[in-house]
Amino acid sequence: TQKACELAYLGKQRVTRKKAGKVFIVAASASDLTRSQLTYLQNECQAHIIDVDIRHFLDSDEEQPVEEVIAREIWEISQCNDVFGLRAAGNKEFLIDIKAEAHKRGITQDDIARRITYGLARIARKALQPGINYLKGIYLTGGDMTVAFCRESQVEAIELIDEVQPHISFGTLVGGPLHGIALITKGGLIGETNTVMVCTKYLLNY
Repeated sequence: TQKACELAYLGKQRVTRKKAGKVFIVAASASDLTRSQLTYLQNECQAHIIDVDIRHFLDSDEEQPVEEVIAREIWEISQCNDVFGLRAAGNKEFLIDIKAEAHKRGITQDDIARRITYGLARIARKALQPGINYLKGIYLTGGDMTVAFCRESQVEAIELIDEVQPHISFGTLVGGPLHGIALITKGGLIGETNTVMVCTKYLLNY
């Protein structure tokens, strides 16, 4: 229940029902292909992916109060779901015109993209901080997201082991609190509709 998850988050009790494994999805790409891949994943394995309103991050490089709220929601979902996570602008009403938003603020498009990426990476870090039992692996979409996630999570390196498919890398995290956790990373415009599902199964079977 939600109450049990809240108590677990506070360290007063832990959810102990054993799972075969869990996969944390972090999708920074807002491409149509990424949306279709995640929709397919949700339909096939009842994944619970939270749509993050990226407009929260447009005005500042600083941490935003909403990050803690979203991170806690993701952690609570992780206690009851094997495949869970967050995605940028999964809901089309959250889509933005990066060029227009950058012009409005007198900054570059790269500045806007960086603010969004690091905002999502901070949420991911905060969601993982309390600890997630039976976490088998992390799936990241976007090269910039992979860099931001590793920096936020104090990852020193990624030990590359294999390619799940061409241009889709599999390895383990080196250093920091996530040391040894399996990782798959790919670009937002790579793969077919079922690719994220394939990657999720790969992590669960590792």
